[in-house]
Amino acid sequence: MTALSFAFETIIVGALALPWLVLAAYLFFPEEVGQIYDFLSSDKSNSAVAGVLLTALAFSLGAAVSRIAQDFFNDDDLPVLRVTAEESIRTSVYCSPNPDEPWLFDNGISPQFPPVCQEDSQENHVRRIFHVQESTLLLEGEDKTVRLRQLREQIVVLQGAAFNGLVALALCVFGWCANQRPKVRQFSALVPFGIALAGCYALCRHLQFRVLSDPPYMEFTLFVLGFAGMYALRKGAQGKYAAGVWISLLFTVMAWFGWWWTEVLYDECVIYSFYALNHTLPK
Repeated sequence: MTALSFAFETIIVGALALPWLVLAAYLFFPEEVGQIYDFLSSDKSNSAVAGVLLTALAFSLGAAVSRIAQDFFNDDDLPVLRVTAEESIRTSVYCSPNPDEPWLFDNGISPQFPPVCQEDSQENHVRRIFHVQESTLLLEGEDKTVRLRQLREQIVVLQGAAFNGLVALALCVFGWCANQRPKVRQFSALVPFGIALAGCYALCRHLQFRVLSDPPYMEFTLFVLGFAGMYALRKGAQGKYAAGVWISLLFTVMAWFGWWWTEVLYDECVIYSFYALNHTLPK
């Protein structure tokens, strides 16, 4: 139980990935899904085994999806995603546009620290300074960093939830398009083709500007979604997906905005906590 509680956010992210995994199985292999359901409902012992396997699957999916989601929401290979990238948000928090609050960055480090917010490479400087500040605070011990850990866990869960919702939204859109008339399906093929094309463009930029230690998670996701969508439109689909489109869209937007604001709160908490740790505050 201690291990499960320690990995609670990982299991939550993995559990949220199970709906789109089932949706993908039903979209591409509807007959096999029916056979699996009959197998599980035929014997209670099968259900018990399935419960254990689902727990292990949820943890494995959660660990993988958390890493992919972290890269997906912090990848600037696509210009459209750069505005809301994690490091762009953090840089905007550190380099406050308010001229009355320059101490948020400078005094958080040292009064003599150079004004890196005015340099071209400010994002790289902010990344290094943030990790130093965060590591310093975490070394203070768990009792003094409860608030930081809670916010960090929320970021992991909300990032994973937004990514899972995005995948579910794409699958529901593909399923809805695959149910349309042949002419509409041919026109709808532009959607998955555009996703695959965006993945190709991002991969070219990734190979040009990234190092080998930075895997192309986002590019791989876009490729898989794009080709899966084109396959679904060619194959056709069973069932109704219109309701799933709206539900997954609402869930994705809520989780995405929740992650955005939690990221801002976490960065501000690191700045203020580091400042309080290294300065004598007036009484």
